[in-house]
Parts: sequence; structure tokens; C-alpha cells
Amino acid sequence: MSAMGLLATPTQVLAAASTAIVGVLDRPARIGRVVAVLPVAVHIATGDPDLPLVCVATADAVRLPCSLVVRALPPVAVDDRVELGGGRIVVGDVEVRPSRWWQPSKPRLRDVDEARRRLKMVAPDIEDLREWTSGRAEPGPMSTDGDLAGEPVRAVLASGAPLAELVPELLGLGPGLTPAGDDVLAGALVALRTAADPAADTLAATVEAADPATRTTTLSAALLTHATRGECVPELAGFLDALDGRADLTNALARLRAVGGTSGSALAVGVRLALGTAT
Repeated sequence: MSAMGLLATPTQVLAAASTAIVGVLDRPARIGRVVAVLPVAVHIATGDPDLPLVCVATADAVRLPCSLVVRALPPVAVDDRVELGGGRIVVGDVEVRPSRWWQPSKPRLRDVDEARRRLKMVAPDIEDLREWTSGRAEPGPMSTDGDLAGEPVRAVLASGAPLAELVPELLGLGPGLTPAGDDVLAGALVALRTAADPAADTLAATVEAADPATRTTTLSAALLTHATRGECVPELAGFLDALDGRADLTNALARLRAVGGTSGSALAVGVRLALGTAT
């Protein structure tokens, strides 16, 4: 986008915004960059390590913890510059300004032992990764290439080593906007936070030390940052709520596995690994 585009009076669009992005909007304006343009979402790199990415999305997109939901996406292209701050985001010739706020999903388990018992009921479905090679993935947020994602992750997990030891191998492993290895780590991080397990701090520190920003996609690194805080997509929160007895477990797992091409399945695997070994 040209400098003239930044100076032009933009068309204002109102959005429902995640409270997770308040820090980006409340500061003085700075320049970010569009890193992905999808049919239902625009991903903007912020340059802020605490919130690496902001997503401007329609209601049809997976609701990421860093999303602003709008009726229609602004016309932009990858590498366009974006102004962030001063209470707004200027994307192309459109000013996106929050008109209301929502809290990102941050689930909590009331009874971890009961959650583990219920997890055993669906463990065979979670552990069956055959759908990871079904080729059902479609381009979009939280999707990966179903033909390629499952086998390398399966090979790494087959070692049986503690998940924290596998971080260097899993980080960035797999194709797509959210590689399956990252999704496994994100699912585990959220599950451990949900269970208030001290292992969450160890895994989060290991992931952060591995520097996801240089090892995986901008989107995936951002979602891992949210996961270290226990923040996640609603479908993962719904599955954890179901493990806590607050929703139908079979339906919740089906909704989670429908996220992206393999992302939901990989997130579920991370939950199983975390809650199966939590202390």
C-alpha cells in the first residue's frame, strides 16, 4: 500500500474485537504488514512479541483469540502495510474500529480426574490419525495439507518421550498455516493450563525458548503465544468443556476435528498427551 493510501481518509468499518488485542490498539500507531489473505481472513503481523498477529476475519472464519470480526474483508494484498494503534487498524482504505468486545476462549477444568476418565472414552478416536492422510484439507485459517501432515508428527510422537523434549522436533513440523506439530503443542499447552498443571510452565518456557517466530509460520507462532496463556479457538474450549461434563463429548470432538484440514485432530492429540501425563 502506498504512503498516499495511509494518508487518505479511510472508510470506517465496525468490528467485534477480542480483548486480547487491546494492547495493540491502545498504543501509539505503528506499521504492521499483511502476511496472509484468505477468503475469510486477513492476517497482519504486528511486530509485537506479546501479540505477533492480528486477524481481521468474517464470521465464517475460525475465531482466533486475536480476531476482529467484520461483515466483509477489506481489499488488501500480502505485504501491504497496515497502521495499528490509536484505537484502530487501517487496512488498505478501510479503518477497522472495535464497536464491542469479546473475551477469547480460556477454558478451565473443574474436575481433572473426571476429565481424564472421559478422555479415555474418546482416546481411540483421537489416536486414530488415519484421517490425517485423507487429503480433506482445504486452504484457510487453521488448515494444513492432509496428505502430508500426519506421518511426520506420528513418527515423532512414537518415541514416547516427554512432550517438552519433543518441542524442537515438533515445532514447525508439517505444511500449512498451522503445522500439525505446532497444533499438538498448542493443544497440550491449553490443556495443561486448563488443568492448572505446573507442567504448563515448563512446556511454555520450552516452546518460547525454541523461538517459534523463526521456526514456523507467523500465524502458528501467534497461536502458540496465545496457547501459553491458555487462550484457544472456541472448538478446543468446547472439547475441554465436554471433558468437564458440560457438553456432549462426541459432538464436541467432532466439531474440534472439523477445524481446518488436520488442525483440530492435532489439537485433540495434544490434549490427550497433556491430560494423559498431567500430575
